Amino acid sequence: MGIFGFKVMDLCRMLNMPLAKACKSFKCEQQKLSLDHSQVQSMFMSGRLQGYMQDNYSKIREYNMMDVKTLSELYFKTRHELDRLCSVNIEDHMTLAGMSYRIFKDLNKKIEFPLHGDSEKKLVRKTVVGGRAQMFQVGEYDSEALCCIDCVSLYPYVMLNNMFPVGEAQVCEKYKEDRIGVYRIEVLSQPNIKIIPERERDERLNWGAERIECCVTSQDIDTLQRHNCRFKVIFGIYWENDMVKLFQSYFDPLVREKIKQDSFKDQDNQEYNPAVRELCKLLMNSLSGKLIQKDYNDVIEIVKTREELSRFRQKCEENIKFIKINKEVCIVSGTLQQYINKMPTIYGALIYSYARSHMYDTILSRVDPSKLFGMDTDSAFITVGQYNELFKKYPEIFGEGFGQFKEEIIELVDSKNEDGPFGIFVAPKCYCFYGRNKKTGKERFVKARFKGINIDRDRIWDTSVDYNKLTASEIHDLYYQETLPKIDVDFYRRCLKENVTILHSNLAKTIMNVRGAGEEHEPDFINIKQHFCLKVIKHNA
Repeated sequence: MGIFGFKVMDLCRMLNMPLAKACKSFKCEQQKLSLDHSQVQSMFMSGRLQGYMQDNYSKIREYNMMDVKTLSELYFKTRHELDRLCSVNIEDHMTLAGMSYRIFKDLNKKIEFPLHGDSEKKLVRKTVVGGRAQMFQVGEYDSEALCCIDCVSLYPYVMLNNMFPVGEAQVCEKYKEDRIGVYRIEVLSQPNIKIIPERERDERLNWGAERIECCVTSQDIDTLQRHNCRFKVIFGIYWENDMVKLFQSYFDPLVREKIKQDSFKDQDNQEYNPAVRELCKLLMNSLSGKLIQKDYNDVIEIVKTREELSRFRQKCEENIKFIKINKEVCIVSGTLQQYINKMPTIYGALIYSYARSHMYDTILSRVDPSKLFGMDTDSAFITVGQYNELFKKYPEIFGEGFGQFKEEIIELVDSKNEDGPFGIFVAPKCYCFYGRNKKTGKERFVKARFKGINIDRDRIWDTSVDYNKLTASEIHDLYYQETLPKIDVDFYRRCLKENVTILHSNLAKTIMNVRGAGEEHEPDFINIKQHFCLKVIKHNA
């Protein structure tokens, strides 16, 4: 995207951390300064911003100048790291996922990636089931200490250690042993902890269904067979050719760098760079999501010149529509003349399938169901007693290597002064682990997550207050001041038995274009708005 003719990008999306933390990680000479943005917003809403800026001119100027300096230094250091790790120029890419896919393709130019026809693509996409997020027991558990075991680099592990198809697929009516494929099957029986969910459009995955008709990968079928399930194949497609180590040439330098950074972290070495470690993880993990991205044959663009319109007409032959914005700008949409299903979606489907199988074979099939409370893609919530049993029976599955498991939260509890960790499990991706002070009974989060809510910043709303009668300034002050209670352990308890309303905030960032208001070259600018809303967490929704 461009502003004042300059190409700009969101570096935060590349590093996935705040500017201050990233600058510290890269040991930038200039470090980010602090400024209370909520105070600035409050001044704006009360009409006192001009006076505030005059009174604090030196501070605000220094803050903004330092932001420019630190961001500039950080950008060049990030660009250097990406060039060192992947021989890629950050300026050529807007998103990390797009960059990751481009690197992967460039390193495998001689590989014949599967190109799916329309019917084949539909079949493959029906097999795509993302990470398994499920609660096996909803409620609070505090009669025994709990723990969370996490798989180290789950997606990179399965990508590096499994087979992936190449070339064209063939149709079949029976399951082809030792061949990668996709099948429509009827599942007749499954274990108590199910392997395949029922999937209905616009509905949540149903992990409780026994008999279902669905589309699965050959890896799903292998897992069903290993656990003595009964099923019937209806039809499918398969690939004669496959290969291992498809992702190795891309991942090898990233894996080496991550292992090096992990070693620095364990040794408290000053060379440890959390931002580089996170960059390696993001490059590897984002590729799996990119591989299941849909291909679109419909295109929408903003057109400002006749040349741009001519180029659009050359690539789109039908259904061209225009929406006029002003004298010089319009939005055009159309259908591509040459539409190719170019994304090898089977790779993404298999990555998710391999990952679910690894979690099922290694953990879910081995635990006592009464001691299993939930899971979240690459982690499982079990009792400490069950963890100790697994460690004793299967020591080889635990460690720091890719695909091994490590415990995350036991050491976060002060065992001398606290009991726990205990847990409250509300819904998939909505749970918390907490410790309880032995003397005072005071509770604190050890690990907490609630999808769609910022646990650190959002507030619990007082339903006796009429939200619609408040001004934006009053809502802002309620959010940032201590008037409304913060989200705590009791919030999760309340969600188990009643509806709870949350005051939520988010920032919306867009690029605005004001060309056409009378000047030849009026600037683009970034429009940032803070939105507030009430979110109702419905009990038993």
